[in-house]
Order: sequence, then structure tokens, then C-alpha cells
Amino acid sequence: MKYLLNFCIALLLTSHAQSQTCIPTAIVFTTQAQVNAFPANYPGCTIISGNVGITGSNITNLDSLIQVTRIDGSIQVLNTTALPNFSGLDNLEEIGGGLILNNAQGFVNMTGLSNLTTIGGQLNLENSTASSFSGLGSLTSIGGQFRVYACQSLTSFNGINSLETVGGEFRIDYCLNL
Repeated sequence: MKYLLNFCIALLLTSHAQSQTCIPTAIVFTTQAQVNAFPANYPGCTIISGNVGITGSNITNLDSLIQVTRIDGSIQVLNTTALPNFSGLDNLEEIGGGLILNNAQGFVNMTGLSNLTTIGGQLNLENSTASSFSGLGSLTSIGGQFRVYACQSLTSFNGINSLETVGGEFRIDYCLNL
């Protein structure tokens, strides 16, 4: 019996060490240096409990976020000009909140989110230069609305072929090439 109790305690401690949560409120990246410093500032952080903001004209990649497997809050990409995709978030499997791109100029596609299966909130693309949803091949569920607004480079919904459910409104406005 004592062996079983010790085994259970060791198992709990091991599973806690493998998936460490961090950042309970929010983190905002405004420079590439901040993104690059993430693994040093948050070693072992695989689950971000809060929201993630990405904004800034010099952010070119998210490679240093490779350790993140889940974000319980939302990801907002706002007013970027040099970030082409989500490459670097390749291990991300779930977003508890929304995935929002607003004025993401220079964005090409959703590459880097190939392991993402669930978005608990909304998926919102607004005034983005993304030309496809390529990279979202594993996405099966969006809990909230799916909204695409003023994305003139977007020509199809190819890339989200596994999507099964959208929990809210599905809306497309002012996407003349779609």
C-alpha cells in the first residue's frame, strides 16, 4: 500500500513538472527581443494561463515560443507588418480564448499552427494580408464566431478542411476576392 501511495505522489509530481503553467494574466510582445527572451524568462513554461498579445513592426518570427502547448486565454496579433505567420507556435494544440488578427499586414498564412485542434473562443481575421488558412489543417472546433472582415488577399478557405464545428456566427464581410 505504501508503495502505491509513493508511486501516485511521484506520478503527480512528474506530470506537474512536464507541463508548467505561467503568466496568469497577460503577456504582450512588442519587440523581437521580447519574443526571443521568452524561454529564458519563462523556462519550462508550456501553458500560458493568460492572454498573449503580439504587436510591433519589428516582430518577424515566434520561434522562441516553441515550448508553448496551450494558451488558456486569447492570442491577439495587432498592427504587425513583418510577421508572416505563426511559425514557432508549432507545438500549440489548444487556445482557450480567441485567435484574433487585426491589421496584420505582411501576414501570409497560418503556418505554425498545424497542431492546433481547438479554439475555444472566436477566430477573427480583420484587415489582414493573409492569403490562405494554410497551416490550420488540424483545427476541428471554433467555440465562438468565425469572422473574416476586409481581407482582400484571401481567396479561399483551403487549409481548414478539418473544421467540423463553429459555435457562433460564421460571417464574411468585404472580402472581394473570396
